[in-house]
Amino acid sequence: ALNRTFGSYGPQLFDLESDPAEVTNLARTRPEEVARLDALLRAELGSGENRLSPDGDPDAIDAAAKRLQQATFLEHFVRDASRLRAQWERLLRCDAQVAAA
Repeated sequence: ALNRTFGSYGPQLFDLESDPAEVTNLARTRPEEVARLDALLRAELGSGENRLSPDGDPDAIDAAAKRLQQATFLEHFVRDASRLRAQWERLLRCDAQVAAA
């Protein structure tokens, strides 16, 4: 199944030993292997300390990652105006240095 993040960007499977340039996508000819690897990845993403989704669902993982990013932004830049101001000033200095170079 494809997720909303990648849209029609389908599964990819390459034999890196014989095709190190990743030219030939074997996903369509080896659907069992794609399904096995997908299940393995979902199991890994659905367990352990990095668990963002109980079943490793890519959409749930994307949503959880976005929530974490938003919370981090709010905590560091919105709730503390001095940090936001300092970051803005740092960005302006960087822009000025780039323009002067």
